[in-house]
Amino acid sequence: MSFVLAAPLMSWSGLFNNPQELGATVLILVAALFIGVGAGRLIPRDRGRTFFGTCAALAFVAVLAYFGVDAAGYVLWLLIAFAVVMAGFALVA
Repeated sequence: MSFVLAAPLMSWSGLFNNPQELGATVLILVAALFIGVGAGRLIPRDRGRTFFGTCAALAFVAVLAYFGVDAAGYVLWLLIAFAVVMAGFALVA
């Protein structure tokens, strides 16, 4: 129910018109990348560093989105879109 109420508040045009929200989005994305790299370096190479780093970054962004940070919703959509594009590249190459 809360998703239905929060969905109209999120718009791509509002993201680019509001510098504070754009800054929060960039900071969340950078923090997620640092968390992903940090978690990936803690895992041994034979255990799948990339998988655990990606899961840690997505978990960080998902927790922020769950607690109601609107900018985290944008970052979550950007990470999902990036994953789809990378999967497409992997299928083509």
